[in-house]
Amino acid sequence: MRRSRSTDFRSIILGCILILTTPLIGGYDLAEMIELIDSQNSDLSTMRLSIEESEYRTFSSRAARFPTIEGEILSTYITNPIAPVYVYPDEILAGIDWPAGMEPSSSGGPVELYGGQEPTYYQFNLSITQPVFTWGKITDSIEISDRDVEVKWLELYIERDQLETTLEILLDTLWYLQRIEEIVNQQLIQVSRLVEISQQNFDNGFILKDEVLSAEIRLHEVQLAHDSLSVDISKICNEIGNLIGIYDLSVEQIDHKPDTARMLSREVQEYLDTSSETLISQQRSIELIDTYISISKLAERIKKNTIYWKPDLALRFDLGYAGPRLPLIERDWYRQDDISLNATIAIKTTIWDGGSQLIDQALSTIGVEQAIATRSSAVNQIIHTFRQTVSQYQYAQYAIDYATKKIEVNEETISFKEQQFKNGIGMETDLILAKLDLYVSRLELYQSYIDLSTQYHTIQALLFASAN
Repeated sequence: MRRSRSTDFRSIILGCILILTTPLIGGYDLAEMIELIDSQNSDLSTMRLSIEESEYRTFSSRAARFPTIEGEILSTYITNPIAPVYVYPDEILAGIDWPAGMEPSSSGGPVELYGGQEPTYYQFNLSITQPVFTWGKITDSIEISDRDVEVKWLELYIERDQLETTLEILLDTLWYLQRIEEIVNQQLIQVSRLVEISQQNFDNGFILKDEVLSAEIRLHEVQLAHDSLSVDISKICNEIGNLIGIYDLSVEQIDHKPDTARMLSREVQEYLDTSSETLISQQRSIELIDTYISISKLAERIKKNTIYWKPDLALRFDLGYAGPRLPLIERDWYRQDDISLNATIAIKTTIWDGGSQLIDQALSTIGVEQAIATRSSAVNQIIHTFRQTVSQYQYAQYAIDYATKKIEVNEETISFKEQQFKNGIGMETDLILAKLDLYVSRLELYQSYIDLSTQYHTIQALLFASAN
């Protein structure tokens, strides 16, 4: 029986839904975690907000170049305006003793001398102030704002590099600790068997009680080491979760394995001979300090240009109106003199303030010298840290070689002890002790790998945190 096309289509759709809704196998790898740091780390988010704030301040600094326009509108209603003033000619004329036949005729009514005050009064003022010459203080302030944005971005890059380096070290350490935990679990099995054998030998009268107690103490020590490892693994997992913004992260969600071959590659050996000049040229932290130095010099120049008797020049225009009605609709507006236009040249300077500006100038000069001294100290610290890290990296290499050779010897010893035990000429306790020696050597190996990883990633951070 043939299936219809609609049935096939529905089957395809259902298959796609099943694929899309099936959870992914595995956990977060290094690349995914670095992306999560960039997008979800709270410290980086706070620093981005700080950058945005600095950019707005830059816009504010640039606005000082342009004119400041201010307006004011006042409207007043007068409840008791001045009444009109009238003169009555008939009363005046009637009080005069006129000669016969010369008495004037009636004037026809009162004459208005003042029409009275209207109950409304309006005032409009518009002022425009334009800085003309400020000895370069506005330009320097804009430059400081731009450099401040650069500082914030550099701080963000440095913090992100440090977080990524910390993440790589924590991931490697977590993987090695898990391997160490597996070894400690094997130690627990062997030491438990050793305690069991010691107790049997004591019961049979072959050994003293203190040997049983010694084996039990050894078991407790291994158990304590196991519990401590569990705490350390949980702590590192929490630290990784805090870095990537997943606060309920579990070990099972992490998919990472250290690249041991790369840590020991010949390419890394070549980096160990990097010159101090090349090392310093790669440091964002030095670029950050250089930016601080330039900001300090700009601030010093501003203070020098604010010193006594250095006036700032500005031009101001004022347009105003005052009258009982709105402009252009008042009575006889073209004859009124209610509109004013004034131009003002303003010169402002500080003559004396008790020496405060001299102190500010001296402090700004000290600020420049401190920034330069900080750079010199940072350069020395970076070179010292790099050399020390290289020495520790090389020591970790030697420790790995030493532990590897010990493991080879331990494995040969175990093979020999196993053969003796099978042939009935060896004791099981000797075989267990040989296995415990092997586990100790493996623990030393993984501990050396942890040291190697820490130094390797530190070297990578020092050499490849490019200042570009």
